[in-house]
Amino acid sequence: MCISFSAIKKLEHIKFLPSGISGDCELGVSLKSVAELFTGALFAVSIWMYRRDGRFMGFLLRFFAANCALMAVLAVAQLKSGANMVYWTFPSGASFYGTFYYVNSACAFLFLGFAAASASAVLDFCGKLKYIKLFAWILCGAAILCAIYFSSSVGAKMSAVLFAGFAIAIALFAVLRRFCGAKIAAAALAIAIFAAIPAAVYGLNRGFESLPKTKQDSLAGRFKMYEFSKYVFMKAPILGSGADSYQYIVQSHPNYKNSAFSGKNLNSPHNELIAFACEYGVVGAGAVVAAFILWGIAVFKSRRVLGFANALIAGGVAVSVIHSMFDLFYHEPSVMIALCLMMALAAAPMRKFLGEGRGFGLK
Repeated sequence: MCISFSAIKKLEHIKFLPSGISGDCELGVSLKSVAELFTGALFAVSIWMYRRDGRFMGFLLRFFAANCALMAVLAVAQLKSGANMVYWTFPSGASFYGTFYYVNSACAFLFLGFAAASASAVLDFCGKLKYIKLFAWILCGAAILCAIYFSSSVGAKMSAVLFAGFAIAIALFAVLRRFCGAKIAAAALAIAIFAAIPAAVYGLNRGFESLPKTKQDSLAGRFKMYEFSKYVFMKAPILGSGADSYQYIVQSHPNYKNSAFSGKNLNSPHNELIAFACEYGVVGAGAVVAAFILWGIAVFKSRRVLGFANALIAGGVAVSVIHSMFDLFYHEPSVMIALCLMMALAAAPMRKFLGEGRGFGLK
């Protein structure tokens, strides 16, 4: 007599499913990383649904810019007073800045706030009090720039310079477009940009040479991480090795113990896209790229109801993304949420509801 039966076998991992890391939450584990990622994703979906409400989005733009200015004042005050605790109250063993426990994340957040303050100045340059409002936003922007200047974040300082160049280019395009038409204005701007490339390269080289040796080694070392990142990526190229797994898997590289990173906590490749590719595979990195492509399409489709303020916000997003190719600050939920907010603001028809100074409008 034959009796059939079924049993459940305990498996450590199902190979065709994504991997994960279990450990101390403070050091980085999959559950914590996925929770942070979903926080940003849910916020992005929520705020995107409100992007057509120009008045509400205009309020959020001003609120975000003003709060960044306040945090900038706090950061400089703590730095100049020699504070060794956040708010002079909460101990921190890290290089905290403002309300953040890591200076690079703080400055990435502040940079987005500077782009928001610039856009707010453009939107509010209308009405009887336009010069007073413009002056107020200039003060906010100046406070944020001071905080970035006094910080140790080289990337944020370079981002501010790049954003300034972008803002000048857009303003010149707006002026030339009125007198010469869009095609001639675009051609003239393209020629000016190509002509400025050698000067920009020269300036970057001089700026790099003027940095302290520790900063030069830090920047140069990030390119050396790519060898290790390729190794981690090839371990699971489709779905990735799991959230926050990079720091654990990289240590199994044959050359890791003899490298400059031996004995250090190499917790990321300091490149957001590569980090997503390593930990979430082609599927995860592809989803991130697709999200930005869809965002760009949405902004382009809405261009007729957008203005100079939206262009500044979009420029801030673009510069921040470029910065993220050399650092890892979107893994900080606050910075991730700020980026999602700015992406929605870039597509919001704020000029239609709030008005925009004629001197700045892209009409």
